[in-house]
Amino acid sequence: MEVPIKDPIRGSEDPRYTDGLVRLRTLEALHSDLDAEPQSRAVPVRSDPPGRNQSETVLIEKGRNRAFAEYGDHQAKAEAFLMLAERYKALGLDAQANAYNDQARLESATTRGFQAVVKAYDKKLEDLGFHGAVNKAGSLDTARQHLERYYGDYKALEEHTLEVLAAEKTLQVLEPKLVDRTATSAERKQFREALEQRNRFERMAEKEALNAAQSYKSFGSEIQSVGQSYDELSHSTRDDLEKTGIEDKSTKSQRMNRLAVGVVVCQTLKVLDHEL
Repeated sequence: MEVPIKDPIRGSEDPRYTDGLVRLRTLEALHSDLDAEPQSRAVPVRSDPPGRNQSETVLIEKGRNRAFAEYGDHQAKAEAFLMLAERYKALGLDAQANAYNDQARLESATTRGFQAVVKAYDKKLEDLGFHGAVNKAGSLDTARQHLERYYGDYKALEEHTLEVLAAEKTLQVLEPKLVDRTATSAERKQFREALEQRNRFERMAEKEALNAAQSYKSFGSEIQSVGQSYDELSHSTRDDLEKTGIEDKSTKSQRMNRLAVGVVVCQTLKVLDHEL
């Protein structure tokens, strides 16, 4: 028995993707306006300062890296489960939505635990006298690639959850007959096949959700890095202009206005990052 199925929210915009495009295009416009590449910026150095116990530092480093990897994994799982919960809720599959919401809460709690561990390790490294070093800034091209990869992963998730919905509807039709023992052998076979289909596509949807969460996390990290670099660049360029005063007043005023807008845009992007 085939149950007709269609996506009840087909054509609706994915807010993560549209928000990501806004952030990406804003930084692209800012880059064009500043007419400069992002500069390198300071990040924590993981080297042993003179006079310290190197073996102790290495152990702290290893512990910190393991904790940070676990933190990232659980964070991605929490985001993936939230995506699935939102999707199943939109499809009217409340049981699946509630189950994934519960899993998302557990992963979020675990994430906070590992975040605290990472901060503790960072504090130990700071106490050992670590300082800043120069690291390559993020890339808008790489950010766009991560965003497009997220979009493809999420579309695959949508298709898999539609298969789950189709199987669930078939199960709902056939289950009463199994309970009443009125189902034919063909219907019992169809019920088993629908059950296998639902479970298979649930697993496939989970895989795509995790891929999508990791892609969007990488996109956010890249955008944040680029935004910070442009923020630092705009402040540095503005300070240089104020000190040199070599441009004529009109040109200098126009450039200063553009830089001021750039600073506001970067601050706005930081707010968006926090809200997302």
